[in-house]
Amino acid sequence: MESTISPTERNTALHLLQSRKEMLFSALSGLAEEQWRFKPDAGTWSIAEIAEHLTAVETFVPGMIQARIQSSEPITETLESNDLALQTRVAGRRNKVQASEMARPKGRFQRPEDLIAAYCAARDKTIAYVCATQDDLRHHVGSHPTLGVLDGYQWLLFLAAHTDRHILQIQELQAMPEYPAKP
Repeated sequence: MESTISPTERNTALHLLQSRKEMLFSALSGLAEEQWRFKPDAGTWSIAEIAEHLTAVETFVPGMIQARIQSSEPITETLESNDLALQTRVAGRRNKVQASEMARPKGRFQRPEDLIAAYCAARDKTIAYVCATQDDLRHHVGSHPTLGVLDGYQWLLFLAAHTDRHILQIQELQAMPEYPAKP
């Protein structure tokens, strides 16, 4: 059994996590208050709510990898799951998924800059963990409510693809005819 992720896996995770952070930052930068809070209906999240959801997930998942997954009994073989297929499935917007209670937006941040700073701090902490970890990410697993069993590395891929998914959701909002124009 390998003791940690391979150099290629580490570089892939780092690239995906960093590039998606930059893409999200770009999508959130310079929005007017009306754009930040725009909701076409009660059942659709605003950009502020999407960003809060991403921040909640980004704060929770790395700690869960380090605490719960790494304390699980190691499996003897790498999971059969295809990492690229996992990323594609998570990033796609075809299937709607209900967020867990802890990941739902609750208005925790009043100012966009505070929310963006909290997301960036959480993602930077994840990136620092990936840079330094010697954890056996491929041989410890944890269950995702809709994706099934994922190893620790796949949970990191999930975080990057989850950001992709919600960047697409932001773009969908911005493409709506009723989305507010920049003042």
